[in-house]
Amino acid sequence: MIKVKMNNNRKYNLMLFFENRILISNIINKNIIAILICALVLTGLFLYPCEAHAMTVEKKVTKYHLDIGAQHIWGTGSSLETAVWENGNNKGGPIYVSVSLDFPKEVSNVRAYPLTSSIFKWGIEGYSFNATPYLHNGDDFDDNYKPFSSTSIYNVNCTSIGNKVNLSYTALLESAKDFDLKARLNTGGLNYIFDLMGGASAVQEHYPDIYNRLIEGAENGIADNVYGFLYFTPVVIEYDVIEEVPIEIDDFIADLDVPDSAKPGDTFTVKDTSVFGTPNQFALTELTYKVNLGSDSNVAGWRGDSLGETISQSFDSECSVTYTIEVWNIYGDSKTASKTIIISDEHDIEINPDLILPAYTYEGHKEIARDESTFIVDGIDYSADRSYSEGLARSTYKADSETVSISKLNNISAEATFSQRGIYNITLDIIADGGERASDTETIEVRKTPYIIDNLSGFQKQNRKQILDITVATYPGKPLTDFSIALKDKATGEMIRLTPDNPRENNATIKTRTVTMIQDIENGFAYITVEFLTKTPSYAATGTNPQDFYYQIKVEDSKGDTDIASKTFSVQPDLPPNSAISIDTAFLRNEKTNIAEIKAEDITVAADGDEVERSWHFGHGLNPIAFTDVSTMEGYQKLSFGTDKIVGFNKTGVGKF
Repeated sequence: MIKVKMNNNRKYNLMLFFENRILISNIINKNIIAILICALVLTGLFLYPCEAHAMTVEKKVTKYHLDIGAQHIWGTGSSLETAVWENGNNKGGPIYVSVSLDFPKEVSNVRAYPLTSSIFKWGIEGYSFNATPYLHNGDDFDDNYKPFSSTSIYNVNCTSIGNKVNLSYTALLESAKDFDLKARLNTGGLNYIFDLMGGASAVQEHYPDIYNRLIEGAENGIADNVYGFLYFTPVVIEYDVIEEVPIEIDDFIADLDVPDSAKPGDTFTVKDTSVFGTPNQFALTELTYKVNLGSDSNVAGWRGDSLGETISQSFDSECSVTYTIEVWNIYGDSKTASKTIIISDEHDIEINPDLILPAYTYEGHKEIARDESTFIVDGIDYSADRSYSEGLARSTYKADSETVSISKLNNISAEATFSQRGIYNITLDIIADGGERASDTETIEVRKTPYIIDNLSGFQKQNRKQILDITVATYPGKPLTDFSIALKDKATGEMIRLTPDNPRENNATIKTRTVTMIQDIENGFAYITVEFLTKTPSYAATGTNPQDFYYQIKVEDSKGDTDIASKTFSVQPDLPPNSAISIDTAFLRNEKTNIAEIKAEDITVAADGDEVERSWHFGHGLNPIAFTDVSTMEGYQKLSFGTDKIVGFNKTGVGKF
């Protein structure tokens, strides 16, 4: 709702205007010179800035307050690893935090999330924080608080009654750098600790136990077997508050009033609460609505020919309805405002938020954020899609940077586009029809482009094909314009270099096939494949010793940016098999014959896992001069299911072989 308040000076200035007109009339009766002089004086009066058209509007505005908690933990033990911590709050473990905060005015629609999950703007109206001697802006926070802040704050809940906000969350007692209380107190850092927390008097007033412990530690020193650490927990509270907002004479504000919720079948009122600095500049309004994720439709019966118009609405089934009002002035300018109402019966809803996001992506690339949250509605398990489709809850996605754009695809997924490299937090916010709120935040790394992802496959062995697969992430629409791939034998120093103009090259130790490249310009990827083999190391020359090789990849894209990747890899020599035969030392001739049935088995071991190719030969005596192919001998047979691993053949007569 918006209320209008006119400045009291308006009446005074209007009276001055009429009094001046009377004065001019009187002067006309005297002489023209007096008229000219007075006209100049009065003209100056009219041009002098006044508050004749000043106006303020009582409007519900959204504000943000940063609350930085300070969590202290203490423990004792013979070492940090074996320390026993007070209250069960272990270093690296979770801690539950619950606080109450007083705001200057009554607040509503409160919500909270970690600072990393918000778009908090330092030094901008509507964004507040409690300044300390070491906190005046964002740079101060980055220098003095961020390194010692919890790496994970979750299960954030926030409620309000009047001007009091109750905030609770769970924080991980882990930070990028340790804030060692013992080390700082033992070296005169007491005042620094107090100042980070808002000053000694503030700590003494609000946290007397912590104050006394810090004083005692500074005065008496901390023993070697005592450990203490400090973790900051920055949480942003978003809230609505009614405030007076100035409006210029030729400006206007589009707004409407819609209840937060209603039951199916109940009638509720939608009201135009737009305000014009000059009411006669109003032209018309248009009111549309959409149900869930449907398309916009005009609200039947809405006239749009006057400010403050109202209309009754009702929906028979549970759903989410978003109303949008567009307001025009007589000059053709327009502004819009939207409000959402949840149509639902009262339900007992438990929300378990779960946002799924890749760990990393690349500049300009799009990624899908998936909502895999689960709900328990009146004791029954619901999926996210069902909950949203039935109007039991609604969800939104947001990023902690304006360089990230997010568009919702359907009930349970959104597409996020990342235009710049960096670390970003994406937050899924869920609001149930009864007002319950939950959120989940995931971090994603956005890597620069071009970015090389290399993978060497195949067998890293002499005379075996190796495949260097190179995937290059590029900015969509900015393809690769050049590449260079060097392969080097680190033992001999011999090297080849492959480029678009020289896609194939061979030397004594490295052989390649023609390099190939395929580019998917629209989606931002290039795929390069290099097939090669090495002629070294040689078992005959260096025995079983491996040999190191090296590759280096360089790429450049159409925007002039580059990337380099390299790797050293070892190539094994192609080893000969350790051949061996299992055979009895003596055979008996078959009864009443001169023939013995011979059986032999190959028990060769291939040292490097190669497959073995066999051929059997027979020779008479201990030092045979000639050999006969066993497969041509009488009685030859394969005794190992079609392979030559075990063979049999006949030998006529006695004697060694």
